[in-house]
Amino acid sequence: MKRFSGLCLSLLLIVPQWLYAQSVYTWEDEHGVVHFSDAPADTQAQTLQLPDYDASAPEPSYEAAQPIDLPAPKANKAAPVALQVRLTSPQPDQTIRNNQGQITVAAELNRSLDVSEHLQLVMDGKPYGAPSTKTVWELKNIERGSHTFSIQAFGNGKVIASSLFVTVHLHRASVN
Repeated sequence: MKRFSGLCLSLLLIVPQWLYAQSVYTWEDEHGVVHFSDAPADTQAQTLQLPDYDASAPEPSYEAAQPIDLPAPKANKAAPVALQVRLTSPQPDQTIRNNQGQITVAAELNRSLDVSEHLQLVMDGKPYGAPSTKTVWELKNIERGSHTFSIQAFGNGKVIASSLFVTVHLHRASVN
């Protein structure tokens, strides 16, 4: 095993020297273009002698560390404002006459939503549509009759605010 390790070490030290010792050949073709290669293309190729250049990395220079001025920590961070949701449209007990069954529901917030917060429209006690960050919903083809609406605000999967329930009466013309 020692012999094998010694042989491998010898090869590792010798092989890189062969790689550096390769020759460079140059020649000019019939169009006057000068070519360089590590293998001669024809008999007119000339061998170039490259100078021995022992370039080493410059010595690293170290500078004294400069202290960084950090901003002074704030003594008391203001508590985040609790989110409040209010339905602005439709109004309580409003009668809507629309033959296509369209209802526009709009909400008002006391502050903008954080990244982890979203709103969910609740119609007749059930979530309507996917949670979103918009405050206006355009509902289409809603059945005639009375419906209740509410908006719930979720933060990190928990209800953090909810609007009051609003009852709306949708009238659609019927053909007898």
